Amino acid sequence: VTVAAGQRLATNARTRTTQIAQEGAPAPAEDPAPLPTAPPRSKPTAAAPRWATWSERVRAGDFTGVVSEAERGPLAATLVRADEETLTALADAARYTRHESLATRALETLRRRFPRGASARDAAFHLGRLEEARHGPGARAIAWYDRYLREAPDGTFAAQALARKVDAVARTAGPAQARALAEEYLARFPDGAFAATARALIAR
Repeated sequence: VTVAAGQRLATNARTRTTQIAQEGAPAPAEDPAPLPTAPPRSKPTAAAPRWATWSERVRAGDFTGVVSEAERGPLAATLVRADEETLTALADAARYTRHESLATRALETLRRRFPRGASARDAAFHLGRLEEARHGPGARAIAWYDRYLREAPDGTFAAQALARKVDAVARTAGPAQARALAEEYLARFPDGAFAATARALIAR
């Protein structure tokens, strides 16, 4: 979730809600209500696509609203016609609200329709995380992490992708098979969030 300077992000895993508020505003309640839809900067014309402001709404935290609107409309047409930014917004909203099937469809469409875009590379990492969440740390999840690391070796999610791969290999094939990967992680990200776990794995 992109948070601008002066904003605070609050999430509730139990109710699966997310709220973005300005610093200094009262802290959200334990069960924060979804943010209202941000008003559009200009009134869309009758011919404008219904999803014209999804990116703005995701930035404002209206994840549930975007998912609901996508599910009410002709989703297949949206996947075919929407631009890269809109598909990315839909995928993000679906991931944040744990609509895994919808997120997977949007991410796979991003990779198919915009294969050279940065969003397509990031989609490989997110597809790995979705695969792992739905089916565990198996070969398909590892394959997505590998694909991301090949396409974006210095990308935003490179450290996370390698850490997830190390963990998945350790859990499916055993620590011995993951030691070389853990050493690679430490060589590339010695101060990374996974560094302590990688060192412990090597020491086994």
